[in-house]
Order: sequence, then structure tokens, then C-alpha cells
Amino acid sequence: TAHIETDLVSFGYSESTYVMEDYALHCHNFYEVFYFLSGEADYLVEGVNYQPMPGSVLLLSPHAFHGVRVNSTSPYRRYSLHFHPDLLASDRREFLLRAFPQIGESTKQPIYFEHTQAFHLLSYLESLESCSRKSDEFKKQMLPICVEALLAQIADMRDSCSAFSNKNEDHTTQMSSILFYLN
Repeated sequence: TAHIETDLVSFGYSESTYVMEDYALHCHNFYEVFYFLSGEADYLVEGVNYQPMPGSVLLLSPHAFHGVRVNSTSPYRRYSLHFHPDLLASDRREFLLRAFPQIGESTKQPIYFEHTQAFHLLSYLESLESCSRKSDEFKKQMLPICVEALLAQIADMRDSCSAFSNKNEDHTTQMSSILFYLN
């Protein structure tokens, strides 16, 4: 199985068939990306329950209280990336973290995305998996590049979803205005 562990990054592929009755609730001081491949699990994040589907992504900011509960013995498979923002180039950091809610930001920002296949996130995660099998020197150079590439795709995904959501809101607002005028 793939695994990378440094001071600034923890990346891995995991598979479990162990059923959990309770959430393993906790929080961290780093960002997290979870990409779900298969299985039946629930995530509880800041009191909100998410039931991940294959190909879905969950984004967690530092200090977000969260936990997972595996609900069946069918293989629960996922990629997970935990990273400290110091891994990212300082001139790109704000852009690359735009998909994650920032401290004090409205909780309306989505952290869970389904149907992400169009953004090819799995390919970027597989690049990280490949990086895990390289020499330490190669990893040291490539790890920040691979993480930044993944985060750029996630930022694109988030912006694309926001644009779609805003477009729907515009139509709803417009329709409400028309109905109000007609009445």
C-alpha cells in the first residue's frame, strides 16, 4: 500500500473491513483531503453527517472536528492526504487553499463534492501513490509539486461547482422576481 510520511505531509491509501459502531472523533492542525473509492461509511464533520459515494471528495480545514464510522464489512477504500500549508509555495498558497473553508468563514462553503470524475482527481492521487515508491530525494522534490497539482484541480473543481451553484441561484432569484411581479 502507498504511504508517505514527512513533517509536512501524510499521504496514503487505506482499505478496511472493520465495522465501527461509533465515530472516531478528533481534529488536527493541518488540512485534509479524502477521496472515496468504495465502501459504506459515514463522516461526521462539525456536526454534519456525510455519506461518501465512490468518486466523492471531502475537504477538511485545520481544527475541524470530525470522525469516520465504517458501516459494513464490504471494503472501505480511500485515499487520504494530510498536509501543512508550509508545504505549498507561499506565492500560491492562498490560491491553492481556496477550496477549504478558512477560520471564521461562513460554514456555507461546501466541503463535500460528488461526481468529481471530470476533474481527474484520482489521477493526481495515483501520482502521489507513485511518488511514494520513489527514492527519498525524488520524493523530497516531487511531493510539493504533486500536492500543489492536486490542490489546483480541487480549486478548479470548487470554482466550477460554485459557478454552477451561483447560476442556479441566479435563475431561482430571477424566477422569484417574475412570480412576485405577476402576483
